[in-house]
Amino acid sequence: MLKKLLYILFPIMGALFLVAYIKASTLDVVYTDYIRIINSYMPDVYSLKPYLGADILTRLPVSYFERIINVALFSYSTRFDMYMGIIFLSLSSFVIYKFAVEQKAPLVILVSIFIVYFSLNKWEMLSNGTGWVHFFAFFLFTLHYYLYDKYVYKKEASKKADICMCVLPYISIFLTAGPYTAIYALSLILLYLTAVLIKRNVKFFKRHIKYLINILIPTLIYIYSMKHSVEEHAGSTSMSMGEVLKAMPDLFVRLYLKSFASILVGVETINDLKLDSNIVMAMGVVVLLAYIYAIFLYFRKKVYKTSLFPLVLMFSALISHLLVTLSRWIFLNDTYGMSSRYALQFQFGVVALLLILGILGYKKKEKNNIHIAAGICVLFIVGNVMTNSYEMNMAKYRKENFEKKYEAALEFEKYSDKELNEIFQYRHDAERIRKALGILRDAGLNVYKERR
Repeated sequence: MLKKLLYILFPIMGALFLVAYIKASTLDVVYTDYIRIINSYMPDVYSLKPYLGADILTRLPVSYFERIINVALFSYSTRFDMYMGIIFLSLSSFVIYKFAVEQKAPLVILVSIFIVYFSLNKWEMLSNGTGWVHFFAFFLFTLHYYLYDKYVYKKEASKKADICMCVLPYISIFLTAGPYTAIYALSLILLYLTAVLIKRNVKFFKRHIKYLINILIPTLIYIYSMKHSVEEHAGSTSMSMGEVLKAMPDLFVRLYLKSFASILVGVETINDLKLDSNIVMAMGVVVLLAYIYAIFLYFRKKVYKTSLFPLVLMFSALISHLLVTLSRWIFLNDTYGMSSRYALQFQFGVVALLLILGILGYKKKEKNNIHIAAGICVLFIVGNVMTNSYEMNMAKYRKENFEKKYEAALEFEKYSDKELNEIFQYRHDAERIRKALGILRDAGLNVYKERR
């Protein structure tokens, strides 16, 4: 009974913790990605015109409706967006906890998942309200994986389950997935292939051909849409991948391994501790080895007979690490993949590892495995507690930065281009910052709502 309550209580407690952090570390003021969004959509928030181009799917259509609600009811509040992100993070944790409780995972595993899932290593995604839609996307991904595991893999799929598996990819990719479409699609493809290889059933195989088609179609449509979009990468290199490999042959390995370290201890904590680059690399290797150990146990102990849910979460994390490496090498910075903006997608790996350990449960005769499992739990608990401690101490300083943004927004005409770029963390063009703030001022939104 207690555990059944916990899968409801943990998401609620996590949400309250993150709300408290947001209140302690932010103010309701636009910055960074909001500048682009305001210039693109806010001159007329009800207009569908920006969405009528071939790049529509890269514009995350669900944001159209959320933005209207935000403007109409909350005068375009960035805090509202932040809270939306927290709600969807909590909902995805609810799905994971429901699965963990169904599998009778030990309490230590449930606590470990809580500490990792609601870690402040995601502070950048949490405090930048524009990221709310990404939390929504990962909730839909998690829900899809769970429903597939429960109603297709473990049972004889009903017509409702079939329809759900075919429709969910369209909802997720067309409305919310955006840049995470590749992670979602590749994870599902690997999931379906694994399930077919395990089941080896003709009827099961035919059903999955249908599922596969219904993930490939929306993915290809998204790729078409993405080709018509224009991306801005401030600070990226003009060198080709081949030229970078010749000049910096170890860049890709270092970038890849360091990205794993960031999910153990947040990058800001690592920088504060002034850890040597090789130590950070070693931390990444430890996390990667823990994942490999979990996958080894998964197949050796035949956990796949129980569930594919942890495996697809692991697929998602490993694909995320790889895609971040392949897309972010252009900045020639081996710590770029450690940014807190990637913690949301990376954390699935730790959750998968913990769920595998939770399903196994371990008997007394398996003392070595018990010790290793306990060590892994302690490792991630300690690392994320350190990160949370650092971020809670940093909250007041982050709020001070928001206070500077708030003051600058009210009198933005007095600031130079350089000052605006630095304060609002948007280094493409200061004129765009002035234009965005002017739109809000004229409409009496956000920091200007009291001037209506």
